[in-house]
Amino acid sequence: ASGLTPRELRNRDGVSALHALEAKHLLRALRSPLPGIVSAAASVVEDDVCRGALSDPEICTIWLRAEAATLAARFHREEHRPIYSEELKGFFENQDTNQS
Repeated sequence: ASGLTPRELRNRDGVSALHALEAKHLLRALRSPLPGIVSAAASVVEDDVCRGALSDPEICTIWLRAEAATLAARFHREEHRPIYSEELKGFFENQDTNQS
């Protein structure tokens, strides 16, 4: 939508702009009258509107969970991906999981 990779968008406009665009696209996809599968960006769980939309009983939401070490091992450092830490295991360990 922006013509930029997530990394380029984050570097140019900041993390907030990247996350706002990710939220916008999730909400647009959830409003679509057509059935579909959405693989949302992780940042959308930090947005109250997105969390509310995902809790709609008409939406089947599947939450995937993994240990920090597993996430770090599976994280690929492709050019398009934003990297928030050089020490990925510690980064994932410190994420707020909002577990209830």
